Amino acid sequence: MIFDLRKEEIYQLLATWVAFLFSILLPLVNYFTFKSFLSSGINVGSLETTYDIVILITLILGICSTIITYLVYRLPKHSIQRGFLALSQNISSIVLIIVFSNLGRFWLIYENVSLYLDIRGIYLLLIIGVIPFVLKNIYDLIDFKRNSDYYTKLQRRKKHQLVKKSNKLIKCRNCDYMCRVGWKKCPICKTKLK
Repeated sequence: MIFDLRKEEIYQLLATWVAFLFSILLPLVNYFTFKSFLSSGINVGSLETTYDIVILITLILGICSTIITYLVYRLPKHSIQRGFLALSQNISSIVLIIVFSNLGRFWLIYENVSLYLDIRGIYLLLIIGVIPFVLKNIYDLIDFKRNSDYYTKLQRRKKHQLVKKSNKLIKCRNCDYMCRVGWKKCPICKTKLK
């Protein structure tokens, strides 16, 4: 089957697409919207060059965050490497929010009207939302380090159970010989198996 994916692979693909959407695609859409906004004749002063630099840094951090997200789900569930990558992903998200928050306050001047916008509170709210994930990842790292023997045994047990499941045997109808599931004929009596 073409789409024979395990649960971890589905999580990996979904998390990678979400990271791509929020850290690469959304800033690009925001950038092009801002550029079309400037072409309508609104003056933002020196904000345009700052905006270009911030979007470039945001895209670089977004690409790094997307790659880290992809790699996080390729590692075993209870491993120090996965915990470290997840922690670095969340820290890069905080850096991304801080870099993008530089655009949180600016003046808009259009003909005789000037407007001051200050939206830094939204970025602060986003940082507060990411902090519990950072704390959870720090706890996971400490837990993985302290209980590494337990998690290693747990992973070995799961691998052993998978090997047992894949070696299921079926009984031949004629000679009662135990045959493997993948066999088409019984090796003893040459009877076709289901």
